[in-house]
Amino acid sequence: MALPCFDKADLENMLRLFSAIIAFIVTKGYIRFRQPELTGNILLWIDAHITDPITIDDVAAAVYRSPSTVAHIIKKQFGMGFKQLCILKRIQRFESIAAAAPDLTVAEAALQSGYEDALYFSRQYKKVRKKTPSSYIRGVRRQKENSGPREY
Repeated sequence: MALPCFDKADLENMLRLFSAIIAFIVTKGYIRFRQPELTGNILLWIDAHITDPITIDDVAAAVYRSPSTVAHIIKKQFGMGFKQLCILKRIQRFESIAAAAPDLTVAEAALQSGYEDALYFSRQYKKVRKKTPSSYIRGVRRQKENSGPREY
């Protein structure tokens, strides 16, 4: 069975038609593509504001959803609550900062991660990672020392 052949102009017209049909269906609310895009927008907003005090109301307003919707999406996508997600994102930021600049103190890296109280940060870090943030930094320093320039 031979497949139909279309020239470039016909293909472009069909793509425009399909795009218009999909846009109409989404606009009318017959289907929604909100979860992956919405989850991505939530994460982007949290990452952009991770050093600020963040509330679920702030995130909800930024993504034009209710706080309840945001909470449900976070729970469904990540299996944790909003506060736990923010803690994890701040810990990941701390680890990224510490890896890039292992000479920083825990307090300095914690401050750049959104924690003003280094002791509180240390307790949060230990609860999540089951080790202290200073042991993480020591490990990064050792790794940098072992992977330094070598003479052959």
